[in-house]
Amino acid sequence: MSKDSLIPNSKIFFFSGPVVKGKFASSFLQLFSILGLASVTIFFVANAYIQKALTSHSENMPVQSELELAQASQGYVLQASTIQTANPNASEDSKRLLNWISNLPNRTDTRVISGQHAGSSSFERQYQTHIVDLSVRTGKYVGLMGLDLAWMDRNHATDWPEALPIIIDYWNQKGLISISWEAPNPAGSGIVNMAQLTTPGNATYNRWMTELEDTARKLAELQTAGVVVLWRPLLEMNLSRSSHWWCQASQQDFVNVWRHMFDFFTKDKELNNLLWVYSPATSSSSTTYYYPGGQYVDIVGQTFYIQNNPLSGIGNRGYNALTALGKPYALSEFGPGTGSTPPAIKTFNYQTLINGIKEYCPKTTYFMSWYEERAIYNQNNASGLLNDSWIITREEVDWKPTENVIFYDINNDSRLDILDLTYFLQNWGTPTPSRLDFNNDKIINSADYKILVNTLSL
Repeated sequence: MSKDSLIPNSKIFFFSGPVVKGKFASSFLQLFSILGLASVTIFFVANAYIQKALTSHSENMPVQSELELAQASQGYVLQASTIQTANPNASEDSKRLLNWISNLPNRTDTRVISGQHAGSSSFERQYQTHIVDLSVRTGKYVGLMGLDLAWMDRNHATDWPEALPIIIDYWNQKGLISISWEAPNPAGSGIVNMAQLTTPGNATYNRWMTELEDTARKLAELQTAGVVVLWRPLLEMNLSRSSHWWCQASQQDFVNVWRHMFDFFTKDKELNNLLWVYSPATSSSSTTYYYPGGQYVDIVGQTFYIQNNPLSGIGNRGYNALTALGKPYALSEFGPGTGSTPPAIKTFNYQTLINGIKEYCPKTTYFMSWYEERAIYNQNNASGLLNDSWIITREEVDWKPTENVIFYDINNDSRLDILDLTYFLQNWGTPTPSRLDFNNDKIINSADYKILVNTLSL
């Protein structure tokens, strides 16, 4: 956890009570209960005493909790907060998944979701090669499966009907789903006047709305099946105009098109299963130029292709600017080679990717390896990558908590830990209604505190 997520020299309130049970009975809480310091402000200045409490009970705590408490003992208090979905009507699963993703950089391990794009046309074949065969080789399924919706059915009329049950099954097996959308040109070909896409009464607008309707229908099928989608439309908008028809539009026209699509999907079509991913191409200057605003975006990412030393220059080529937006960050499209030239088979060591993330972009929450020659399966050291301690595979996706965790997980990150306690203490004494009033007595007080600390599992 970086110090960006901590508040230096802050105060925090602890209220004494009976010695709490279970794993939470360790740590500094019990230390101050024993000292009888009731209803007082505790400043983290007695570092030696707190550290002693940590050390003596560390065998009862998971590694993550040890790290969090150790950092707190150095004079910092954890900042507990939740992240809101861009769509205020997003499903509960969408909200919880987003909060889980946003909290991954706070972990010490299992913190980067592995992703593999499975192509679009002839999806079933590429799914078998890139994901199923990869699992046979490594013993692991990637945590995130990707595809491009716009290319479905363009060359093979059965692409979407074949893909739909595979997507739903992958989700039901704990896998996450990312869908890109390289939308067809609504003008048919050539340069598109982007302003026409949001102005009724012209042929380009009519074709665009037809595309949105068809896309919404497919996404609605996933919503009916309970699938939350990391939705990545109109990607790489900062590339040259020859790359995609929506590239290099005027800033305001692109923003208007994005917002129009967002409103159409979320309000008109009530698609509440989408987490919106803004995903420019790597650039030293333009990654945030087309950003449509925080209220229209849930996750930020970038396309990043490398040749020799991956990620070493990513800081000034998008990572710093994108992470400054305050959203979860991802390598939403990654591959060895260049954007136009894939590498030869078996020439890239994929362990280099996770090593680069650790060193140069540790706030990365997931990566999406591109397909064909760039796929994990077609390069070296797939097992080293998927078995790295930082990597989350499908087997380790744990965003969906038990009923008990849901009730007491105050900051919605699918874990019961010190962040929930900190958030609770920050709201001490506030009036209800509130989900923090566990005993329903109309006030957040010591009775609720005792319930929480006896529930938390650190």
